[in-house]
Amino acid sequence: MMKIFFLFLYALVIVIMGAATIIEKYNGTDFVSQHIYTSWWFIALWAVLGVLSGVALVKNKRKNVVIITLHGSFLVILLGAFITHCFAQKGVIYLEKGKATNVFESVNNHQEQQKCVLPFYITLNKFETSFHEGTDSENDYTSYITITDGDKTQSMQVSMNHIAQYKGVRLYQTGYSEVSNVSALTVNSDPYGIAITYVGYGILFVSLIAMLVRRNGMFRALLRNPLLKKNLFVIFLLLCPTLSLSTKAQNTIPKDCAKQLGEVLVLYNGRICPLQTLALDLTKKVYGARSYHGLTAEQVLAGLIFYDEKWRGEPFIHVKKQEIRTKFFLPEYCTMNEFFNYDQGGYILGPYLQPDDGTRKDALHQQINDVDEKIMLVMQVRQGNLLKVFPVAMNGKIKWFSPTEELPKSLSPNIKEYISQAFDLLFQYTKESNWGAFRHELNKMMAFQRTQAARVLPTDTTIEAEKIYNMVPFATILFMVNLTLGLCALVLLIVRLTKNYSLKELPRGFKVVDSVLSVLLFVSFVALTLCLTLRWIVSGTVPMSNGYETMLIVAWFVMLVALITYRKVNIVKMFAFLLSGFFLLVSHIAQMDPQITHVMPVLNSPLLAIHVSIIMMGYALLAFTFVCSLTSLVLYLLHRQSTDVQQQNIKALQMLSMLFLLPALVALCYGIFIGAIWANISWGQYWSWDPKETWALITLMVYAVPVHFFYSKHQHAPLFYHIYMLLAFSTVLMTYFGVNYFLGGMHSYA
Repeated sequence: MMKIFFLFLYALVIVIMGAATIIEKYNGTDFVSQHIYTSWWFIALWAVLGVLSGVALVKNKRKNVVIITLHGSFLVILLGAFITHCFAQKGVIYLEKGKATNVFESVNNHQEQQKCVLPFYITLNKFETSFHEGTDSENDYTSYITITDGDKTQSMQVSMNHIAQYKGVRLYQTGYSEVSNVSALTVNSDPYGIAITYVGYGILFVSLIAMLVRRNGMFRALLRNPLLKKNLFVIFLLLCPTLSLSTKAQNTIPKDCAKQLGEVLVLYNGRICPLQTLALDLTKKVYGARSYHGLTAEQVLAGLIFYDEKWRGEPFIHVKKQEIRTKFFLPEYCTMNEFFNYDQGGYILGPYLQPDDGTRKDALHQQINDVDEKIMLVMQVRQGNLLKVFPVAMNGKIKWFSPTEELPKSLSPNIKEYISQAFDLLFQYTKESNWGAFRHELNKMMAFQRTQAARVLPTDTTIEAEKIYNMVPFATILFMVNLTLGLCALVLLIVRLTKNYSLKELPRGFKVVDSVLSVLLFVSFVALTLCLTLRWIVSGTVPMSNGYETMLIVAWFVMLVALITYRKVNIVKMFAFLLSGFFLLVSHIAQMDPQITHVMPVLNSPLLAIHVSIIMMGYALLAFTFVCSLTSLVLYLLHRQSTDVQQQNIKALQMLSMLFLLPALVALCYGIFIGAIWANISWGQYWSWDPKETWALITLMVYAVPVHFFYSKHQHAPLFYHIYMLLAFSTVLMTYFGVNYFLGGMHSYA
């Protein structure tokens, strides 16, 4: 009876948390915080769950130390959270330069503002924003403060991911107003709750590892299970897109000149990169491909710059949606001229863009906005606004100018004359088809960049890495290759099973193909590793900061797991090709931005890489459990009449799924709670009930159920297990895609 009551409360908490994230989207964070997350009844639900868990641990007949400490760690974490809720003080102190204050603003559990007093005074001496060298992209925010406690004074710095502490009070950099010259610091005083919570984290981390390595534990027992030595099959059909090529020639500069133009550096998207990167982004965004009718992206960029009149008639603006094409009588690929009908008032999209009274949020207006962004991007290139290729040292900093930008009067006449004439000369040489002089002028431009901004320019290694990355569309190639190889592996497996071959009885041809697939899996893994490494070199940070990069990371972990395990469980090789191909396909076709940019200052922490990589590993392992369940259900539907072989295969897939599930739960626990530590370091709060945090917790709780019930109590019902696991994967999809593209929040990548 107690177990049924516990399961009911457990499911109720999950449902309430999921509903709260949706309610938050429409009613705001303050509403759900006050009425759900900090309400007495929600806290009481967790308390009852904790008490029932404690009773179950006491009644545990096996008295296994690892199991007791593992579950006990969650009770310690809950206790720490309760103490934080009841006794912690948190608020924001606003510091004006030169003025000492000890008063900060706090919000109580009823969302009411109140004034609190610190036992010491804080004075802001200076606030400083540091930038990535040679750009306008913020690298960090730092407040230089003085703590005054009676006769004692102490100077400190507070910046992103760097906390100042004094007498148990921690200070975090929160914001700064340039208008009022006020720096906002988060104040957090929680000496007991955080300490107890961290103890719980430590016990949890040790217990999770012990659970996997314990001699008589579930994970070691699964590894020894003889059913895992057999192979099974899956029906998993994916269609690969076809590509069409055209070789139509257009008006632009020769390919070798365009290539050299692409080597000129430019300030773009807040970082210094080759013009080749801007050209590729432009061509992919506007036309939808890396090239246009046989022209390279650099040639497209050059055409827009130097052959403006002729390119106004080029049909290279891709209008994806039929609805907008029907409304404006447009073809799928439009010219610039088609959007400017002066007989009808000029820019045909203009009336649908302004004014925006909040009612223009339907699908058609979103499509209009998307097309308008493409047109504005082309206009910025034509007008020269995006071509910030002239760096100038000014007041100890490097400022980048475009050829059409108004230059400061303080610049030396020689520099002003060069900047104003450089592109005029390029236009002249283009008109004369004097390509030798054109390339000579580009060399002068690159020499000017080195002279003016040598200390902030990317290294040769970084530039070469970006050129290689731009040259090879890794995600596009790998998703097609991996899906194709996955389908080949699937056909091979079906043929083998049809012939009733065991692994030892395989004909030589089958063995050769299987070995080739193993080699190709390794090659694909190396290629994706190279892709991620190049992004790392170019950006200077681990590539885990946006949706596109995390999709690549999940695909990377899928292949890594397969390479480690395929000798013992050969079927994972096929799973790896199909799953990694699917994740790479999602990164390729979804609304994810592959551009490399500087990360926000708060993300510039080593804990980001640890947190995201471990979470992504967990998701990759859970994707394997999903494929195992999908395979089992397809196998069952294809052969409705149950046979011993069928039951054995479905049971073996359950064992394989559990083998992936256990380390996935370990990875989720580590990822979630390392993320909590990072949040505590960066924001002064280790759990804020952000939608992503909440759904990550829901995912963990949902996937914890099979470990407790299906393996030990319901081994006779593997089909029910697979149905549950198939449905459970929806929480992973919601955590990653639902939060990012529907719910939003602090962790949203959209």
